Amino acid sequence: MMHSKLHSDAIGLRNALLQGVASAAPAGAAVATLTGAALFALGALPLTALIAFFVVLLNGYIISRISLRVSGSGGYYDYVKAGHGPAAALYTGYMYIFYQIMAIAFVALSIAVFVPAAISYVFNVNISSIYMIPILAVTLLYGFAVSVRGVKISTSYTMIMAIIEIAVIVGMGLFILISHPQINNAAVFTLKYSSNGITGVALGVLLMYTAFAGFGASTPLGEETKKPKESISKSVIYSVIILGVFFVFSAYFFTVAFGPTNMASYAGDLVPGITIMGSYLGIGAAVVITVLFINSLLTGLVVLTNATSRVLMAHGKGWSGPKDILQDTFETDDSLRCSRHSSSFSISHIINKCRDTWRVHGVHSGRDWCNPWNTIRSHSNQFSISFNKQKIFRKVRGEEYRP
Repeated sequence: MMHSKLHSDAIGLRNALLQGVASAAPAGAAVATLTGAALFALGALPLTALIAFFVVLLNGYIISRISLRVSGSGGYYDYVKAGHGPAAALYTGYMYIFYQIMAIAFVALSIAVFVPAAISYVFNVNISSIYMIPILAVTLLYGFAVSVRGVKISTSYTMIMAIIEIAVIVGMGLFILISHPQINNAAVFTLKYSSNGITGVALGVLLMYTAFAGFGASTPLGEETKKPKESISKSVIYSVIILGVFFVFSAYFFTVAFGPTNMASYAGDLVPGITIMGSYLGIGAAVVITVLFINSLLTGLVVLTNATSRVLMAHGKGWSGPKDILQDTFETDDSLRCSRHSSSFSISHIINKCRDTWRVHGVHSGRDWCNPWNTIRSHSNQFSISFNKQKIFRKVRGEEYRP
């Protein structure tokens, strides 16, 4: 049965809390995408993760404070709308929708690229690039299929998956560190192994910040969460803390396990986490981490679809642009319809933007092409929210805002 409105009080703090964690795809980030920060920070990757943690924590605190006064299905869009009105919110809404759709497309592309590579490493089986297309289709359909089951089912699924992937990676990491005590090295939290010095660490922090991207994924769930102001506020700050502790631990574990002086090779590995687990714990552990890696990206895709559909809906209800087809498309309370549009836009983005980059310039160029946009959108939106905090507080004056 398709409902025409979002359900109030459908989920509680527990479900909302893990959305920010799941959206960051912690297993996927830890196993593969910390390589960008490692390229600059090298053996000081744990120091980079620690600094990035505190930077993100400051941003999370700001969003958490605003969430105490503003709640709704628009997330950051609603925050700016409460402080500056619909005209200023239009820009934030556009930017959010733009990068969310790019993120959905990028996650699908990542799975299509990483899955064949991972299978090739673990099972020594080469998969033709022609299978990228069906993998892309299945990936997008998977995120859509779970999302449209409803917010309670989809958030429960992402919550369970996030707990499992973090528990398994931390468990394996602790086992390796305890069973191989000689690899422990506190110097990785200094500049000793950073041949690029403080500059390399600073650049690493910039890229490490993007590993936390999605920690505010619970903000568009305000209309469906019990005690929305309190729950969303807590979920944001708790998500940052959980992700921060996990990424600092993962950065430390992978750095000392791979070797602080070998981090240039780590940065060049497509999926270094699988390599490390396989070398220390055998092929069985490599298979488990491969499955977790893929599942982490799929889980993140569900969270992205949930958030995008709700912001699209809120954007349509508060539309202030030209009275054209976009208003007819998004002026609706139907989250299913908006989920369908977000998936459609992601497919269009893959076809029109990523095709030439990935086919002509190669897989690594495609990945590098997406990373700068990921960094720009994270910082620009967080800056916009931080800049508007005081004005939002003055306008709402402690009263609940529910658009």
